[in-house]
Amino acid sequence: MYSKADSKSLAPMIVRGQLAQDPDIRYTPAGVPVAKLLLLSTRFYRDKCGDLAELPPEKFTILARREVAERIREVRLRAGAALRIECVWQQNESASRALVASDFQICAVVEAT
Repeated sequence: MYSKADSKSLAPMIVRGQLAQDPDIRYTPAGVPVAKLLLLSTRFYRDKCGDLAELPPEKFTILARREVAERIREVRLRAGAALRIECVWQQNESASRALVASDFQICAVVEAT
């Protein structure tokens, strides 16, 4: 049986994709950094003929707080960067859900033209 504390973190997941836009980094009134990322992730599968097919990209809005947001600011991520982000679904008091990043890795950085 789950406790009330367990219901706040719903499901861990890893999202791989590319940043659709530059991260939006802001600070709370208490000075805590919060970064908002929009990540596009494309999935592939094999169709009945065995050919590789692509699904439309899925959009993920991911929030990063504290140390992770600070690392994102320091690295100066830009749109087009390929990332692997470890995150969890979290539910807050208002019953809305959000993907919250616990860590990230830069897979590749695409220079803006």
